[in-house]
Amino acid sequence: MALKKKHILLIALVLILASEVTTWKFVYRSNYIGDGPLFVEIRVDGDLFTRERLLMQEERKEIKVPLKSGGNAVVVIDHGSVNVPPMPKELCPLGICSRMGPISKPGRSIICMPNKMIISILSNENIL
Repeated sequence: MALKKKHILLIALVLILASEVTTWKFVYRSNYIGDGPLFVEIRVDGDLFTRERLLMQEERKEIKVPLKSGGNAVVVIDHGSVNVPPMPKELCPLGICSRMGPISKPGRSIICMPNKMIISILSNENIL
């Protein structure tokens, strides 16, 4: 049974509509959960250092975080993701936090154990 021209157009229309919905969901809404924005929260030794809104279109921003050990860590926010570039061995001997890679989804964290620094991505619903 051959497909009629109307059937082919209908299938094509459904596929185009499905791809548009998927694109909108993952590209345009990827920095939101529910109806609220995402935030990056940086804590050192349990104390809140900063909490900033995380935007997909935001250009590269570096935040210097003073550590209890006397040095500074750098946290990089770039187009909706957060990472920690390599630190000197004196500050972070193993550099595990730098190798964790960028995070961008709620509930994800980068943890630097020697410096007691926790960088978390939070949704609007997780903020106390």
